[in-house]
Amino acid sequence: MNNASITNTAAAKQEKATENVPVPYFHCNNLPAQKICYQKLVQQIKQKPSIPNILLVGPGCAWLATQLCRYTDKVVIAVNLSASEIKDAKKEYEMFMNLQLSTQSIDGKLLSDKQFELVVFCSSIEYFFSIGNILKKALKHLSLAGEIHICGSTFNESKNNISKRSKSIKQYFPHTINELRAFQYKILHEPAAFINKFSLTKNPFHHIVIKNYYM
Repeated sequence: MNNASITNTAAAKQEKATENVPVPYFHCNNLPAQKICYQKLVQQIKQKPSIPNILLVGPGCAWLATQLCRYTDKVVIAVNLSASEIKDAKKEYEMFMNLQLSTQSIDGKLLSDKQFELVVFCSSIEYFFSIGNILKKALKHLSLAGEIHICGSTFNESKNNISKRSKSIKQYFPHTINELRAFQYKILHEPAAFINKFSLTKNPFHHIVIKNYYM
């Protein structure tokens, strides 16, 4: 088998693996929109002067972790994952030597002395009861010039706008934009923005970036 064939075979395995990774059940019907969020995030990573160390936090992040492994030879770590998710992912992603998957929490021993230029919550921030507490923990692992990206999730203007469906789902905690007031944040994508109403590609999720306190 020649080098071209080997490369094509590896690429095909990666694509197949990507398609088979489970995502959080609440967002399964919005997978096309999630992929848009992932693509936007990868574009931003490519624009950085140097590829960052990356930390992903929350259930369902294995899919994105493997995507990001394609763009960096540095460590990509995903934590707060379910045991079943890790089991499924490890079967498919043994080819990624720089990928680490763990059920440990963000304040576990695995990350005790690690710093990251990029911390990502993708379709996962709503699985944490206190957005303030989890973001403060994330900031402890953020480098001075690092960024926290929250994507693939929806934020409400107020608690009154949270749907009955969201309230009925156990271990799902919808959040509002007001809960981010204590942080240095910027909204990169606002689904309700006037300009987005005319977009051919509908993206119902927010994309928010949070800078380090000291920047």
